[in-house]
Amino acid sequence: MIFGIPVELKDKETRVGLSPRYAGRLVEKGHTVYIQKGVGVPGGMPDEEYESYGVKVMDTAEELYKTCDAIIRFKEMQPGDLEMPFQEGQIVFSAFHLGEGEIEEKDTKVLTEKKIIGVAFELTRYADGSRAYTRPMGEIAGRMAPLLGWQYIQRQYGGSGVCMVPISGTKMGKYVILGGGHAGLAAAQTIAGLGSRCVLFEKIPSRMEYLRNILGTSVELRYSNPQAIAEELKDCDVLINAIYGMPELEIPVVTKEMVASMPKGSVIVDMEGCGIIETTGPYSTISDPYYIIDDIIYVAVPNIPAMVPRAANEIWSDYIFPMIEDVADNGLKEAAKHNPILRSGIIMVRGKVTSKEVADSQGVEYVPLDIDAML
Repeated sequence: MIFGIPVELKDKETRVGLSPRYAGRLVEKGHTVYIQKGVGVPGGMPDEEYESYGVKVMDTAEELYKTCDAIIRFKEMQPGDLEMPFQEGQIVFSAFHLGEGEIEEKDTKVLTEKKIIGVAFELTRYADGSRAYTRPMGEIAGRMAPLLGWQYIQRQYGGSGVCMVPISGTKMGKYVILGGGHAGLAAAQTIAGLGSRCVLFEKIPSRMEYLRNILGTSVELRYSNPQAIAEELKDCDVLINAIYGMPELEIPVVTKEMVASMPKGSVIVDMEGCGIIETTGPYSTISDPYYIIDDIIYVAVPNIPAMVPRAANEIWSDYIFPMIEDVADNGLKEAAKHNPILRSGIIMVRGKVTSKEVADSQGVEYVPLDIDAML
């Protein structure tokens, strides 16, 4: 097979579809891999490193899309990406994010009209229903979120100036986390490691029991309900949203009245957006990471792990390579038959939306995946 890895167009995105070492493993198996010139440079991986593994370089993304059987991307499509010359039946691996209600329906229409086969990393699931490939980035974002909150509560950014770690003789700041998934747990562990005060909200009883076993008494766990959240936000200095927004989620979880009750100069680190916190405005970017509304600082950067590409690219390729390798060696059809993780991520096939989550979110017809007929 011929694979292509294009440059990511999202602001300051440093993560790539596949690292040089793993791209080289495909080459070793007899496959051809092209990168767009400069794809790994933002993450500290020059073209020469890819070339040392036998990977070839193309000047433009357009050349990749015209040449390759499969495209391996990282982030959701940006406007420039949607203008690429997709080929009918071309396999596109990417974090499409079409199932959260944030991407416009016209963008989905572009992709279905191109009749690509889309494999969405963020919708892949293990047999138990848990998400397969959101874990590594969720952990990195969760580890970093408390540190971003600590940074932007500093006075020079407009924050209250509260210190978020214990200082002898002074009152310590308070963190509140929404959601005890991969990102929320990682954030709580970081806060506990700093010795700071933390309240974590979770609504699934079995997950609460798991979190208690992992976190012990270092973090205060509470069942998520509006009254409890409102109570804890009144003296909250840093609020971290780690809830992954989905269409069935009742939003907002945090209302504008709750935010108004927070101390002035507090920080909201909103990793997911999607209307969970009513007052969060548009996503911010790594280039322009924060904004202030009514004396509350918002850090709403959706690609936090791009700030630490050495860790992000290494673990990302570790996770996804077995699926890519399976498709490369066996073809998509055969791989989908025996690989449930891959099968769960196939969201569209030649103009038909085969993911119910995407169909419901985008308001289009859902057509169940039929491997033999469609692939």
